[in-house]
Amino acid sequence: MSSSHIQLFCPKEREPISQSEQQENEIVVVTSHSQCSNSTILQTCNVLASSENKTLNIRILLDSGSERTFILREVAEALNLEPIRKERLLLYSFGKKNPEPSNFDLVQLQLKNPYNPNHRIPIEALITQHISGASLDSRFLVNKIKMLTEVGGLEPADSGKGKIQLLLGMDFFCEVIRGAPVRITKSLFAQKSLFGNIICGALPNMTSNKSSACFRVSVEDDFNQHLRTLWEIESIGCDTAQETKHDSEFIKEFENNLTFADGRYETKLLWNLPKTHLRQLAEFEKKKEERQARPLENQRAEALRQDLTEPMLERENSGKQGP
Repeated sequence: MSSSHIQLFCPKEREPISQSEQQENEIVVVTSHSQCSNSTILQTCNVLASSENKTLNIRILLDSGSERTFILREVAEALNLEPIRKERLLLYSFGKKNPEPSNFDLVQLQLKNPYNPNHRIPIEALITQHISGASLDSRFLVNKIKMLTEVGGLEPADSGKGKIQLLLGMDFFCEVIRGAPVRITKSLFAQKSLFGNIICGALPNMTSNKSSACFRVSVEDDFNQHLRTLWEIESIGCDTAQETKHDSEFIKEFENNLTFADGRYETKLLWNLPKTHLRQLAEFEKKKEERQARPLENQRAEALRQDLTEPMLERENSGKQGP
């Protein structure tokens, strides 16, 4: 292709449309479903913990899976409890195979029913720094529990707030429990104890299930591909990043000659090219002629050289011949 080709309306920096593009179908479905599990209520209650001269309202957890009873150090110090002896225990934690030996101070105190102080029990507890990292805060379930227990005439013994300050193990668990549990719902029970009705079991999810779904179907068919191709054709020449002054003049001249008649556009043939373009054409033709003439000149020089050397060879040969 010669340099006289006008590249104004050719796409600039535009990749050609691949002929191997296949029809694409894309279906995207996004779903989100959130459902909280049932709320589990452990055997917790509020009691009065007392020493010889002090009394505190604390929250305890009844755990039949623990052999011993534990009390927080901060509670023991607040009640001014003095250790009566030390004990060394092997602690088996959940998920661990080997026990961990630990030394504990043992103290004595009394646990009382907050509403009936005559219901009391003396216990021994081991002082520990922590009982449970979980808060076991069930304040948001208190109203639900009260509504269910009022049907059976039961009053829960737990306020539902505060951290666990004493863990009552099996060494005193059976002395605290009174009678058989009372079923409130299918999965919720009230266990009568020395400190009142201890509610335990599972509550159904308090909040409604939340579901959300987002469906997006994107189909690119032949019709859309044709529209894209048409738009690319329509946008040819709209890229002005590489337009030169000559291009701008050519476009301006084209627009000046463009007319609309009988429902269609008409324009004159742009034969009168600018002088700059004609000069480029002339230079190109001149270089083309020089390239074509160069082999002819070489052939002419070679023929002339041969014409000059042949007579000389003939004369030399004739001089060498004798009689």
